[in-house]
Amino acid sequence: MNRFYSIVIALAIVGVSLSFVTFGPATENGLRIGEKVTNKKCVPNAEKYAFVNFWAAYDAESREENVRFSEVIKRFEACSNNKGESIKSVSVSMDTYESIFEEIVKKDGLSFSDIYREADGFDSQMAKDFKLGNQFGNFLIDAQGQLVAKNITPDEFERMLNK
Repeated sequence: MNRFYSIVIALAIVGVSLSFVTFGPATENGLRIGEKVTNKKCVPNAEKYAFVNFWAAYDAESREENVRFSEVIKRFEACSNNKGESIKSVSVSMDTYESIFEEIVKKDGLSFSDIYREADGFDSQMAKDFKLGNQFGNFLIDAQGQLVAKNITPDEFERMLNK
């Protein structure tokens, strides 16, 4: 019996020790900075940038951020010194039900160039194009269709626009 406990303790020590060791680089899901975005709905045409935000009414945090991004875009477009510059802003709801989506868009007073609802959620082609997996996110795309930033906060987004 003593030997059994000794083996269990030794295995526990090895397990705890190995939990601090990493084996190879960590991989990140989703699009990488500099990668080309293939979704034609979201790539800017003549615009300088496109901002794409994925959210859902059932996720309070993503919905709140979506409203904050909308407010940043309103302020950016209202600034007189931004004449001639433009940003294509795309809000993508992952909500299944159209009635909920429409009500939330009205209630939140969203100000985006385009607002889409992906009824298939994370199984939609758009979610696959952006390699979302099962997580919400946002993407800033340049005029050449390359990803320049992702998963930024509304404050970071505003600082980037003001540069």
